[in-house]
Order: sequence, then C-alpha cells, then structure tokens
Amino acid sequence: MEKIKKNKISNKGITLIALVITIIVLLILVGVTLSTLSGQDGILNKATTAADKTNKEAIKEKIQLEIFDCYDNNNDFSMDKLQGKLSKKYENVKYYANGSIILPIDKYFAMIKEESGNGKYFAGICPYLEEGGLIWQCHNLGNISVSTSVDYSGSAGICCNSSSSVENSIKECCNSGNITVKELSTQKNCRASGIIIHWCGGNMDSCYNTGTIKLISENPGDNCPVSSGIVGQLAGQAFPLKNCYNKGEMILETDNEMGKELRRASIVGSVHDYEQTIPALNCFWLTGTASKGIGQIGGEQSDTTIEKSVEELKKLTENELGDAFTADTIGINDGYPILKWQLESEYY
Repeated sequence: MEKIKKNKISNKGITLIALVITIIVLLILVGVTLSTLSGQDGILNKATTAADKTNKEAIKEKIQLEIFDCYDNNNDFSMDKLQGKLSKKYENVKYYANGSIILPIDKYFAMIKEESGNGKYFAGICPYLEEGGLIWQCHNLGNISVSTSVDYSGSAGICCNSSSSVENSIKECCNSGNITVKELSTQKNCRASGIIIHWCGGNMDSCYNTGTIKLISENPGDNCPVSSGIVGQLAGQAFPLKNCYNKGEMILETDNEMGKELRRASIVGSVHDYEQTIPALNCFWLTGTASKGIGQIGGEQSDTTIEKSVEELKKLTENELGDAFTADTIGINDGYPILKWQLESEYY
C-alpha cells in the first residue's frame, strides 16, 4: 500500500513539472508568434505597409486624372479648379509628389527634421519646380544647413529654383526652419531664403516665413550674396508676390562691405531681368529683421513692401493679408497670423 502511495505522489510531481514546462513553451511560442506578426518587420506590419502603398498609388493615379481634367479645350490649366477638387477628396495621404507637383491631400504637409548636404540645390520640400508645377499648403519645420561649392546655388525652406513658366504656383506655404548656407571661398551669388531662392515664373500667393535665414560668405570678392525671407531673386515672368509676410531674422556674414546689406532683405533679396514694375503686392515684414523689404532693385521697380512692428504684424487679419490667413488662435506661431489650413491639420 505504501509503495502504491509513493508512485501516485511521483506521478503527480511529474505531471505538475510537465504542465509548467508546457506553459513556458507556450508562452515562448506566443511571444515568437506575436513578434512575427506585429514586429517592425512583422507580417501584419508588412501587409499594412503594402496595403498603404497600394492605396497611395491608386490615389496618385486618381489625382493625375483630376489634373488632366483641369485643362480646358484650349489646353489652359485651371489652378482654382484643381484646388477645388483636391480640397474635398483623398484622405490619409501625407502628400503627393510627382516631378514638380506636390499636393498635400488631407491638410498634412511635407516635413523634414534636421538635414545637411552639399550640392546645387537643397530644399525642405522640392528642389526644383518644373514647368506648370504647384506647391500648395506645405510647411517646412526642419533646420537646413548646406555648404555649397557651386555658383548661384543655395537653400530654402520650400523650393530652390523654378522654371520660367507663368503656370508655376506656390500657394499657402510657410517655413519655420532655420536655413543656413555657407558659400565657399571661390563661389559667388549664393542664396539663402525662407520660401524659394530663385523665382522665375508664375504665381506666389499667401506664404510666410518665421525662420532665421543665414548666409555665410567666405569669398570677399562676392558683393551679391543673398539672405531673404520669402524670395532670393525675382526674375523673368514671375507675377508680383502677393499676401506674404516675414518675421524671421536675415543674417548675412561677409567681409565684402557692399555685400553685407545689398541683398539682405526681409521679402525679396534682388530683382533681376524682371518684367513687372511692382515686385510685391500686399507684403509685410517685421522691423529689425532686415533694413529693407526688397534688396537690390531695378531702375523701373519700386519697393512697396510694408514694415510693421511686432504688435502691428500680429494684428494683421485676413482683411490685410488675404482670405488664406487667420489669427493664431491655437498658439502655434507665437501669435503671428497663420494659414487657415493649419487650423484643420492634425499635426498641430
């Protein structure tokens, strides 16, 4: 009888140990399974990424059809028609980029964090705007620092250069990143700007800059470096800038006495081979950010930009700046006016 008891106790002990081991093994298998399914490289994540990519590709095709539909029988493109279409459709896509067309679909915007690089153009959103290109409702928050070894190069928060097409458009964009360009000793005419360094054609409307724009020139023979809040150089067939403002500081470090102030300007650095007599309409700038609104200017052009104090600039409403602007009621821009689409963005 005693022997039988011992066997029973022994069998129970073995059963309990086996149960514990089984539970441990199951827990390990569950962990491995969850990792396989939901990890960064997991099956579920890959499936979600693939589905998201497929969805974006499908939306891109739809957008392209919308773009084609905005041309009339005379092959004239209607920007207003396109904006009307896209503002009501296509959610859950951060932005659409195809060549030079960048369209935020659901009020989001392209964004970089911190970048540096070498090259001819370096921008937060789009290096070069092709013929008929559109950049609409984009915001660069990233600080950009670039050393350039190419003449006439530089960096900007939104875009660097554009074609001379009158169909180009930059609308409702803003930069709050600090832009720094270092011009090496053998280079010349380099530029740093909040929105674009070289604007050659088309419409620019309702843009603002709050970032510090800095150009450092190591070439004492260069009297034309540019540091500007909105546009570095205005040229060609560009229409006058409209409804823009700058509150960011313009810094230009150079040993060239002429170059220190010639193209350090709060709105436009220089006007060159430009067809319009008034380069900027309804554009404002914060006193102290530079000594003037437009820097080097042609004999037929006039500087119509308006200097404002901190209090005056903060009080500007859509009546002065245009319908795209509104008061900073959500506290994202230190009390200065913001764009209406920013109120609806989930980012802020």
